[in-house]
Amino acid sequence: NLVRNNQAQGVIIPAEQIKYLDEASDFSQGNGQNVVEINDGNVDIDDEISIWNALKGDIPYLAKTDIEIESELEINAGARFLFGPDNYMLIRTENSSLIVKGSAENPVLFNALDTDNPWRGIAFVGSDDARNKIDYAEISHAGQDLISIADFKAGLTVYSFSELAISNTTVKNSVNNGIVIDQTSTLLLFESNRMEENEGNPLIIGAVSLGKLDPPSQYGLSNQINEIKILGDGINLDEVTNWFAIEDGTPYVVSGDISISSGVTVSP
Repeated sequence: NLVRNNQAQGVIIPAEQIKYLDEASDFSQGNGQNVVEINDGNVDIDDEISIWNALKGDIPYLAKTDIEIESELEINAGARFLFGPDNYMLIRTENSSLIVKGSAENPVLFNALDTDNPWRGIAFVGSDDARNKIDYAEISHAGQDLISIADFKAGLTVYSFSELAISNTTVKNSVNNGIVIDQTSTLLLFESNRMEENEGNPLIIGAVSLGKLDPPSQYGLSNQINEIKILGDGINLDEVTNWFAIEDGTPYVVSGDISISSGVTVSP
């Protein structure tokens, strides 16, 4: 389809219907706003995965509402999202999952509609699906406020027994912290990420997940507090975990008691 020369948005659509938009339809020609605006952010579709594709002409999805995922969602390479002030994306139940499948050439972009008025960011709360993954994405100008039950403000938050793999992803220009992973959650993978120009810590993490950090990820890129903050935690794992020095020299700072009941190796 071709949607053009309209005085307002090309398309306004509920989040649950985005899966029906195809990559060939064109919403980028001469509309008052060349965007696809999301007017109802709830995604709760039983036994079916929703796939959101990049839009032709590199136009963004515009969310002036919160997006709450309660089923399975996959976002493909090149998709762009703009969020209104104080809005967020929340993956919120044990039946929900988010798979972000960007690429080096076409990352998935999450940003504020107005960078002077940040959005809240992305949060996983109670989503323990091992398929949760963010690969080749950029999350910018977020961290405006708390999401759900989280205790920290951040561009990306993983909370309350959630699971997530994060790779090749940049979190930058957060008005608070970059990434927060609480003590109850499971970090499946952390590889080749960048945290830069955030107004808090680049990373706050439970001690149990420290062994998943890769030294080459870049943590100390002009954040206001260039320290990895370790949350007090108990460590009782089935295998020895290794804590590595960070290659860019970013230090660890322990903010609570750590109780170790299994093997931990601290590398020079």
